[in-house]
Amino acid sequence: MKYIYLFIAVLLLNACGDQQSAQDDWMEEPLGLPLSAAEAEAQEFKEQFKWGYIDNAGQLVIEGNYDDARSFVEGLAAVKLNGKCGFINKQGEEIIAPKYKAVWNFKNGIARIMTTDGKHGFINKYGEEIIAPQFDEVRDFSEGFALFKQGKKYGYINTRGDVVIDTIFDKAESFKNGMAKIAVGNKKGFIDTASNFIVFSNFQKLFYPRDGKIRFAINNQYGYLNTTGEEIITAHYQESGDFYNGFAYYREGDLYGLIDSNGVPIVAPKYQQIWRGGDSLWLVMIEDKFGFIRDDGTPFVEPTYELLHPYVEGRAGFSRDGMWGFLDEKGEVAVEPIYGLVWNFSESVARVSYYGQLGFINKEGQFILKVNHTDARDFSEGLARVQLFVR
Repeated sequence: MKYIYLFIAVLLLNACGDQQSAQDDWMEEPLGLPLSAAEAEAQEFKEQFKWGYIDNAGQLVIEGNYDDARSFVEGLAAVKLNGKCGFINKQGEEIIAPKYKAVWNFKNGIARIMTTDGKHGFINKYGEEIIAPQFDEVRDFSEGFALFKQGKKYGYINTRGDVVIDTIFDKAESFKNGMAKIAVGNKKGFIDTASNFIVFSNFQKLFYPRDGKIRFAINNQYGYLNTTGEEIITAHYQESGDFYNGFAYYREGDLYGLIDSNGVPIVAPKYQQIWRGGDSLWLVMIEDKFGFIRDDGTPFVEPTYELLHPYVEGRAGFSRDGMWGFLDEKGEVAVEPIYGLVWNFSESVARVSYYGQLGFINKEGQFILKVNHTDARDFSEGLARVQLFVR
């Protein structure tokens, strides 16, 4: 039974909102890439549905004309029409005509695109191709560099599209805090913006620094390096996590506890699982129940809940007797568990399902908006995308 609870918990924690993977954003919810087999099977049925947008009063302000759509980011939303992708503004005006096979959200005024022949490049908000589609794959710019793939190798370009780090890596990720994770053969490491190796060895796993520490695994044991590559906590944990505010989880046998920044256990391994649960909090599972502890291991919310979400915007979703509500910043019930399902808060409102009816509530639990459409997504920049049935 405990494995069923754990499996459900992992699914929920990984599926809260439209979050991209922290470790690999190659598939950061693009619009327009080929459908999976299951999605393709259902496509004929799905074509009876279109996407539009509502405002915070529930008014349909952009008609449901689109086969697919994404939330607004930087004032524009990606839309799909007749198999091609482009962008609209908040007035529903077509700013970039649908002509691409796939598009990604804008970031700092630039968006990734994929042409119908599978080449990747970048456009600005006027639709100008500022870096011509020529790469097999690209990622968003980060710290002035964009990772690209050509053939089977990875390199980096600058904002002019010039190759500044050659395609010499078998695997690579974007720059963060002046470092990019790379792999050549069986070795993994980090490079700086001048392509100098900071760390490079036969790691099984290697993670971006948090709190000034690089987590790594070697010989099935986890440890930590500093940002110059020195081993500061010997690899001896069966499993461990990134540091937050000087604390990280670790596993011993089948149970989890917490260590401090020196690798000293401060919470003995007694939990079935631990996740980061919010500022200075950890979400824990013990005896198939969920609660929160503080960074120092002291209880914040006793483990009495069937399931819990991490805190977002000062609220944490919880399940009791099969129904969902929210806890406030003090760990007290702010919204009674009367909903069949809840999503995290976004722009101070949360999506809920109430006896099959989708809607939005505020942080006090007041039902402020009923959604009269077949589906809805979170608000972003004042608008929420909704799905409409078209006869």
